[in-house]
Formats: sequence, C-alpha cells, structure tokens
Amino acid sequence: MGISIREFGRRERCDESTVRRAIREGRLSRLPNGKLDAALVGSPWRPANFERAAALTVEESEAMKAALDELDGALDDEPSLSYADAVRLKTVYAARLARLEYELRSGALIELDEAEQVLFSAFRNVRDALLAWPSRVAPLLAADLDYDDAERLQATLYERIHALLIDLGEPTSFAVSA
Repeated sequence: MGISIREFGRRERCDESTVRRAIREGRLSRLPNGKLDAALVGSPWRPANFERAAALTVEESEAMKAALDELDGALDDEPSLSYADAVRLKTVYAARLARLEYELRSGALIELDEAEQVLFSAFRNVRDALLAWPSRVAPLLAADLDYDDAERLQATLYERIHALLIDLGEPTSFAVSA
C-alpha cells in the first residue's frame, strides 16, 4: 500500500510538482497501484534530504551501513536500482574512495608494490642470516658438546637450514584478499 503524490509532498514538505518532476526524472518510482512508497519519505531523492542524512545518529549510521552492504551485493544480481538506492550507493563508494585517498596521503596506507618490496627485503635478510648462522654457531656447539668435527657439524647445520628454506619455497607475489 502506498501514499498519494500529494500526501508524499506534504510529508516531504515540498510541492506536489517537485514530486512529479522526481518521478519523471526517475528519482522516485511509483508502486504498481500508481502510489508512492511511504518508506521513501526522507530518502535522498532530493538535495534537501542529503543534509538530513548527513546528521544520522550512530545507530542509524550502522543500520545504513548494513543496508548499503546488502545493496552492494544486490548490485551484482539486479542492475535496476531505484534512484535513491543508486545515489546512496554512489555516495558510499565516493566516501570509501575519499577515505582510501586520505589514508594513502597521510601514510596510513602504502602501495602494494612498496609493501611487497619491503617484505621481500626483510625476508631476504632473514634468509641471509639463517644461511650465515651455521658458520658462527658450529664451532661454539662443537666446543660445548666436546665434538671434534666442527666442520662436519657446520655442514650438517647448513644442509638442514638450506632444506628448510627450500621447503618454504621461493618468494612469490602476495595474494590480496578483499
């Protein structure tokens, strides 16, 4: 069940002609019976409602996030969204993009290539330290254990570490999860 155009305009505190223009432009859609859905009152189908939407409480904001996540999933399934839903979705994506750009500029985020380079360099340093470890530790272990063949101990340690590094594999590009 819906409400008439006149009633919709009264609830929105706007002219009936504004509501009719919004219907013509596709910003509002009629129900099959020709009336308007009362739930659209206060939705961002006109600029005056955007200001009110910006002043949402935290609870309303959380509810809006859940609804937008649902809309986001529905976008893949059904390409025909109402104008209000499309505007809401566009606004959310613009805000997310602006936040990402801000975080990138402020240093909170870094580019993926840069992160891969930093991680590769850090793990390369760990690998080099592990490969150098047997030559430093083998003589000390041999002395502590009263073992006469320090070179053999060093070779065995080196083989075991080398096998471990081979099991870990070659560095590959990091997968990004969404």
